[in-house]
Amino acid sequence: MDFAFLVHARDHTDVQLKYKFAKCLPRGLIEFWCNHWPPVLVSVIRGLKAKNSGKGINGFIIGLPMTARQMLDNRELAQKRVIQAINKAEKLGARIVGLGALTSSVTGGGELIKDKVNIKIISGHAYTAHTVTSYVFKAINEFALDKEKIQIAIVGAAGSIGSTCAYVLSQKGVKKILLMDLERKKDNLRKLILKLKELESRIDVSTSYDVHDIKNADIVIAATNAPETLIRPDDLKPGAIVVDDAQPTDISPEVMRKRKDVMIVDGGVLSAPLKINFNFGLAGKNNIFSCLGEVMIMAVNERFFAYKIGEVEIQTIETISEMGNALDLKIENYQRGGKIYTEQQIGKIKKIIKTNG
Repeated sequence: MDFAFLVHARDHTDVQLKYKFAKCLPRGLIEFWCNHWPPVLVSVIRGLKAKNSGKGINGFIIGLPMTARQMLDNRELAQKRVIQAINKAEKLGARIVGLGALTSSVTGGGELIKDKVNIKIISGHAYTAHTVTSYVFKAINEFALDKEKIQIAIVGAAGSIGSTCAYVLSQKGVKKILLMDLERKKDNLRKLILKLKELESRIDVSTSYDVHDIKNADIVIAATNAPETLIRPDDLKPGAIVVDDAQPTDISPEVMRKRKDVMIVDGGVLSAPLKINFNFGLAGKNNIFSCLGEVMIMAVNERFFAYKIGEVEIQTIETISEMGNALDLKIENYQRGGKIYTEQQIGKIKKIIKTNG
């Protein structure tokens, strides 16, 4: 095996999805089991080949039964489980491990545990930022938006993915960006603004600590590590497009039920030519998240292992993007909750955007 990828349960229903017998168990018992069970091997990944060499790339998925809420409530235990999962991957022969969802957040993108494990670990946020912003520019083209005039809000802007998305957007011509995060992260936001203005002096960048301030945003990127939903029906303007990369989601279920005039898109979703027996809850059987895509890229391109944990440069993102293209990793059609948006649904949003100018 070349690589391993770590996942965790978003909530108790993910355990029921993987283990059918768990549907008969009460939630409390499932969550008790989640908090005490060690990491488990949940799927093998095969079928990926490097275009140039034809080399087959194989890996596996290791699951932490802990739920998102449990991981954030007990970060020390979560870190212990992540280390256990990485050690398990090493014993199974992996040379590199990718941190999926909150396994990255609770370990500081791997920074807090890198000296406690023996093999390479990556957080996946470089390729995820590329994929999420690719969906943003896909929407800009699809809905005939002017990237220099629209406002793009980033919820969770102080985080690794949110801040990297801000760098990418500013370098590719977006002029108006709202950075939204918790007030206790204002120093991180201040540093981010200085970096953005250093890269592009003409950018109009503002900050907020109140999610309701995204009301005027044409496109919203949701990228927090919050275990609860943040964005509610009244927070979005008609015709707003939300690229949601948070796991678990940042979007309240009420938005999908009540706001048929907005479009919520699963961010960080790729199609990949591989065989995998694991349900990510996406529309296609070959759909994966980009953090998994990044570890596959690194498994093929070992010379690039040293790109470093932590902040990444724009050029690094572009290089990883090119490597992903060589593996036939591509962004998907707009989807949400395992369903592809129809042309009729997309057309309705286009009309709303046109009507509202």
